[in-house]
Parts: sequence; C-alpha cells; structure tokens
Amino acid sequence: MSLFQALVAALIASFTLPAHAQGYRPDVIEMDGSVPMVFAPDAALTISNGGTIEFWTQPDWEDDPGFDPVILSNTGEVGASYVIAMLADRSGIAVLSGEQEQVFTADFGDGQMHHVALNQFDGSMIVLVDGRAVGETPFTMQDLPSDGLWVGSLDGETNPYLGAIGQLRFWDYVPAFKTLMIYATRDVVVDEHPQLEFLSAMSDFNTDTLLILEAME
Repeated sequence: MSLFQALVAALIASFTLPAHAQGYRPDVIEMDGSVPMVFAPDAALTISNGGTIEFWTQPDWEDDPGFDPVILSNTGEVGASYVIAMLADRSGIAVLSGEQEQVFTADFGDGQMHHVALNQFDGSMIVLVDGRAVGETPFTMQDLPSDGLWVGSLDGETNPYLGAIGQLRFWDYVPAFKTLMIYATRDVVVDEHPQLEFLSAMSDFNTDTLLILEAME
C-alpha cells in the first residue's frame, strides 16, 4: 500500500455514515431470485483505470442457499472484469476479477440496508461497508471484454440474488471520501454533488434502467 492509500485507509477506518442514513431509502429494486436485470456492455461500467462502484444492498434469505448470490457481474467469454457477491451466510462480500478473488467480512445479516463502495486506486481496491474500511485487495478490476452487466445474477441464470439492491453508481474517479459518504444518503443530481462531472452511470431502478451519463457540469 502506498503512503497515500495508507492515509486514506486510516481516514475511512474512523468515519461512519451519518446517523440519518438509517432513515434514508435509496433508489431500490427488490430481487426475488428469479428475474435478474441485464444491461448492455459499456465502457462507463468499467473502472479498471481507477474509480468507484457504490450501491446499497440488503440480502433477504435465512437459510444457506448453497451458493454465493451475486449482486453485480460484468463478465464475458474470457472471464469477469468483476463479480461482487454476497456470501451465502451473509457474513461479508466476495470480490472477483479475472482469476483473483478476495473476501471481505461484514455483517449483512441484520435485516438492514448497507452501503458498499469499492474504491479502485493504482494497483489495489479499498472496500468500504457503511463508511468503514473492511479491507484492501492486492489486485484491480481487469478491463476484459464484456457481454453485459448483470444485477442480481452471475450471468442471468446462476447465483441469483434475493433481496434489495439500490442506488448503483459508477464513478470514473474516486470521489473525496467524506463527499462520497455524505452523498451515499442523498440524490447526487438533486443535491449537486461537487464531483458530479465524474459520474459515469447511475441506476434508475424505478424504471428498470441504468443511465449512462456523459460528463455532467
């Protein structure tokens, strides 16, 4: 880890989401495990050159399904640019890219919505859950050919997700940490996020769409 990344990790380890986040309800889709969403491949959905993926999630199962349900999957014939999955026992998430995988421990079994952010720097990713650092990968998300982005499944059929997924955002830059955490509980467009020009894509699950955005001034 570079000195810069060490300083970032120290900062985020001491910061949590604002208390009012408990009453915030983001843009959410309820996945029933049968009909995942799929979106066409797009460069805006790849953050291999640095950036952030953030979303809210709440798993909705009690018994071990026998597999790790997938929240997001951006994959193609030669492998996954990234797969983000909830562990079957809801004790954390797994992040996979290419042939590399790492598990990050966090309690997702309390029946609450939780905010997840994957911040990719040069050579590693720092993973946040509810504003706390839960670990760092020694790898980055690979830029591999994609057949699409699946929300709630690995490939449209396997490892389906049961529960809520909300407020999915892709940034082609890592937003300032405090800004990212504050706007995790707000509508970035309405509330004029100070780094909105770096927003690449965002969900509009009320209309079952994912908006690919040009640079916004």
